[in-house]
Amino acid sequence: MLKGTRTPKLLTGNNTSNQTGAVYYFDNNKNVQNQGLSVGDTLTCEFDWDVSNPTSGTFGLQLNGTNWQKLSQTISITSENKSGHSKFSFVVDAGFLAGIASGINRRADYLPTNSVLTISNVIFTKGSTAIPWMPSASEVKTADWPSYIGQYTDFTQADSTNPSDYTWSLIRGNDGADGQDGKNGTNGKDGDPGKVVSDTEPTTRFKGLTWKYLGTSDLTASDGTVILSGTEYYWSGTKWILNEINSHNINGDNLNVTNGTFTDGKIKSIWNSGVLSGSTEIENSHINMSATDSTSNATNSLDLDIKQGFSMHWTDPTSNQSRSVLLNYGGLVFGKEAFGAGLNFDGTNLSSSMPIQAPNTIVKSTQFTVSGIGIRLDRLMSFVAVTFYGQASSTINNSPTINNLIPVGFRPINPFSIDYMVPGNVANSGYMYFNPDGSIRIMATINSGYYIRGTRLYITNDDYPS
Repeated sequence: MLKGTRTPKLLTGNNTSNQTGAVYYFDNNKNVQNQGLSVGDTLTCEFDWDVSNPTSGTFGLQLNGTNWQKLSQTISITSENKSGHSKFSFVVDAGFLAGIASGINRRADYLPTNSVLTISNVIFTKGSTAIPWMPSASEVKTADWPSYIGQYTDFTQADSTNPSDYTWSLIRGNDGADGQDGKNGTNGKDGDPGKVVSDTEPTTRFKGLTWKYLGTSDLTASDGTVILSGTEYYWSGTKWILNEINSHNINGDNLNVTNGTFTDGKIKSIWNSGVLSGSTEIENSHINMSATDSTSNATNSLDLDIKQGFSMHWTDPTSNQSRSVLLNYGGLVFGKEAFGAGLNFDGTNLSSSMPIQAPNTIVKSTQFTVSGIGIRLDRLMSFVAVTFYGQASSTINNSPTINNLIPVGFRPINPFSIDYMVPGNVANSGYMYFNPDGSIRIMATINSGYYIRGTRLYITNDDYPS
């Protein structure tokens, strides 16, 4: 199954892990998916190996691409274990057939820099029975085939391993001498002027010559034409012309276009990515993109048109909610369910179809209690109004600090002393500290049953609450 195995392969160690290198490729120049194999087939890989200056390290053979199937056990190298023969069989599975390997390579780990590993007589074939080394089907010659067959007779069950016990007969001779040349055929008709595949510009040029440039970077030819990497050109007689292919209704995968021009028509891409699926369309002066979430059925779409402008839409059929925004020369329009609002600029004034309210002009409120005493916070811009209400359900004394009461968005910029009144018992009025860390410290004793009243302001620089 492998070509080139007539030539042994050498690897000089570099004392690193995962030192790899291609060894041999499949005889038909295709990957594992095109070797006529099926799930359940048994494959066997055999080879000879030896190492010069053996001291340490390991190595093995494997496929040169996914699924990286091992083709030998991991072989440890020592001063005593410096050469040998490896035979390794395995059964083909679906993962093997799904791979893209085009041959085999060797992997060495921590092979010393003065050690040279030699791999030779590699066989990779169907079955598990040991066979002599042979070149691949495309490389085998007559002299590679066995020339003699041995026969002997005795009365023991085991076959003899002594060659002198056999009578040897020639079964295949060497190729004979070449025969005489045949007569010349008739002259052929004038054909294609030819094609050159190279990474340099052809020095001999004639009208109609085709040249495929294999260089990895663009090249400026002798006539001044910029030659693109991996692209074909033809010689017009005076300069290189890009070789164009004209066709209709092309179907295929992975179309790779460096540059190009689409005339009229429509380009449409349909895609699927997990829970999202959608399409992208380009037609004339219009671009449309849409995506649907399969879990919620919500749809997002985007349209761009030279005349109509830009628009985005979101709809959720489950909740019957929708959002939209449209931008064109007429202005900016927002939509939410059945309602809409727009902004328009007439060159002098910016106007809105609905009142505009800054976020920090919306009153945000929160409240909490301390031993039955209610504390309400109302924020407007940078000001927070503190309102006390309710009745103490237990006595508060010893100036306790209560942490994490004031939520983010309402905390003062500095400790603020907020006083309160006890109606009907003014002498027992007191104050509390509202602190930037969100804590409150009660500075006076509040007896159980006291009613607490009062409203005061302080300043905050917290981000505005949502």
